[in-house]
Amino acid sequence: MISAPTAASRSAPQARFATIVFSGSRTPALRAGAASHRACAGARPPRRHFGVTWWLWALTGAAVSASLAGWAPGLAAALGLTALQAVHQAARTRSVHSFPVQVRAAYLLLLLAGMWPPLHVLHPLQLAGTVALVVFDYCPLARMLSLLPWNRSRPFTLSLLRTTFLSPPVHNIIAAHA
Repeated sequence: MISAPTAASRSAPQARFATIVFSGSRTPALRAGAASHRACAGARPPRRHFGVTWWLWALTGAAVSASLAGWAPGLAAALGLTALQAVHQAARTRSVHSFPVQVRAAYLLLLLAGMWPPLHVLHPLQLAGTVALVVFDYCPLARMLSLLPWNRSRPFTLSLLRTTFLSPPVHNIIAAHA
């Protein structure tokens, strides 16, 4: 589903740079559509905000990277930072079932699963996803989780799958899904 956002739903800078998002989501912020590319011609994108959540993800990525480089405490640091994020998001959203908490819980479970030698390949994949989130605001894990039945309102279709993974990055999408 691609539609232009209304003026009431977005501020002027956001309206010019709205993107295709998870159209099957139960959350109105994620069902918002895309502005035409012509509206963006020559305009500058809004500045990114590097808040606490961004820094926690950046530190988590650094810890996973250090772990993969051989620094033994790196994995423990990543586990601790991810658990801290989950608690922070649960307190912020006042729900352990909120989407931001689901993302952190899944990330934490993947970190734990990757400790088992046959699944060690999960950690480099997590690092790649974390780098994509920190650098491009593209979170593959959040997009995967958005396809679970309790996080979507549309039936699972090839179109939904395509829209979910091929939509441009959306700033702070995890928080918007809360």
